[in-house]
Amino acid sequence: MDKKYTIPKFNQNTFLKDASDSLKTKVYAMTYKGGELRVYYSPALNAQEQAELDVVVANHDGTPTSKLRIYRVLPEILEPLISDFTILGFRKISPSYERGRKTRAVYMCVEKDEIIVEKIFSDVFDENNNLTGTEITFNWYDEDGNIGLSKKELARSYNKYEAETEMRKRRERQIDYLVAGAKGTPIEPSLNAVFSKFYNEVMLYKDQGDAAPLGKALDSVKYTPNVIPGSVEETNNNLWAILNQVPLPRVDDPEKFIYVIQSIKYQIGLLTLEEIDSANS
Repeated sequence: MDKKYTIPKFNQNTFLKDASDSLKTKVYAMTYKGGELRVYYSPALNAQEQAELDVVVANHDGTPTSKLRIYRVLPEILEPLISDFTILGFRKISPSYERGRKTRAVYMCVEKDEIIVEKIFSDVFDENNNLTGTEITFNWYDEDGNIGLSKKELARSYNKYEAETEMRKRRERQIDYLVAGAKGTPIEPSLNAVFSKFYNEVMLYKDQGDAAPLGKALDSVKYTPNVIPGSVEETNNNLWAILNQVPLPRVDDPEKFIYVIQSIKYQIGLLTLEEIDSANS
């Protein structure tokens, strides 16, 4: 099914930018030749969608913009907003995580180190601050390197049981991130020793989300001068040194540094980056 319009200019990159998700889902292709726009859709549009399409056409600014990079492989008669870019052969980069939460996924050009499409993940909370869903913002980049087209959609809804499972997975990823980051480095044995010493507190955090006991346990490691070699105090001094005296480059800003105890507390939500900046300045 299709509908014809006569318009002086047409820009496919921006045509459906402000349309409803319902309309975007049904419109699968458009052609423009000699001032005639033909919009193809399936299934049939209802009366409200027909009216919306008329408004979109009437308000359309067909001024040319930089072509979207996705058109390097996507046929130009197809609409990026409803096309599955994941099957077009782009390089998918490993997702980015922050405190165990997926934040970004990127699809790159095969021949060039350029972003084609990125997905930005955001949490949705109810009035009681309970996790209820995940929202994704899709950004298509144009040939000038700017975001030429965006779409936002609710990717998943959680009931209270699913939300609890998701939060537990995030806490597990936080600890895994710390362990993996130390692998192959001089601090790997010492960090393993820290998590072994505070195994119960780590498991309590993973299972129930209570970070306070682990934070308190980390703070309880004190330095004692003039200790006897091989004593418990010497062991504690070694742990204290690893926690408080080993500066590591920050992942978000390699020009800055972070101590092991700060990295752990940041991951489990006991410190913010601003507090770390203030303490290390």
